[in-house]
Amino acid sequence: MLEGLYVHPNIDLYVTGSNAFLLSSELATLLTGRAYEINVLPFSFDEYLQTVFKNIYNNDISKRYTIYAEESYQEVVTFLIDSVGSRVSAGNIAKVLTTNKKKIDNKTVSKYIDTLVKAYLFYEVNRYDIKGKQYLATQEKYYLVDLGFRNALLGKELASDAGHLLENIIYLELKRRNNQVWIGKTNNLEVDFVVRNNEGFTQYIQVSQTVENATTLERELAPFDSIADHHEKLLITMDYDTGTYNGIKKINAIDWLTKTEK
Repeated sequence: MLEGLYVHPNIDLYVTGSNAFLLSSELATLLTGRAYEINVLPFSFDEYLQTVFKNIYNNDISKRYTIYAEESYQEVVTFLIDSVGSRVSAGNIAKVLTTNKKKIDNKTVSKYIDTLVKAYLFYEVNRYDIKGKQYLATQEKYYLVDLGFRNALLGKELASDAGHLLENIIYLELKRRNNQVWIGKTNNLEVDFVVRNNEGFTQYIQVSQTVENATTLERELAPFDSIADHHEKLLITMDYDTGTYNGIKKINAIDWLTKTEK
């Protein structure tokens, strides 16, 4: 059949497929002297991530919600990805984007964020006042479902802002372990995570890329020092050394992630 098509003038013939039935060498033999072989590699990781994000947007978001301005929507996505681990609000995002000549109101930003959370591209984490024992309704944090999107959509290397990215990784693992997670507020300080498991056991967790610098260590321990209760307090870092500081346990992130910490 291929030979029958090949004899017709003005026809360029492309035969595609996998090696399921014919190896490339066998196919080349059948078409000896009449074929030029083009090898197509699988998607790169970057291409794969772009495709995943596009499919989620096309299938899970745009078909269910009215997105009037795709450019503004993408600006909100970019802002959230770039703000992983930082407290944000719809009003603040709208203000920043409007200042950058991307006019948008906070209600629209809230709507866009809601669609992203419902599509599981981001996880919203609310704040909790540890001393007042009450939930706070402002200045949430958002964590990305896959940090590969950050490089694919923003072109940023994973090494950039490593502390917040480690925080994102720890958050996702906490959720995998079926914990409830909040951002902790104690006086004017912040605890990265207030964690409660199904048995009601509570932990306070601080995450830092490294605390080898004395000033950084002091800053990370300060929120713990202002908490009067006796729930477990963990400081998770990428440092190899471990230890305790006034009852606060310092552990290596890889050990914690692989559950090998003691």
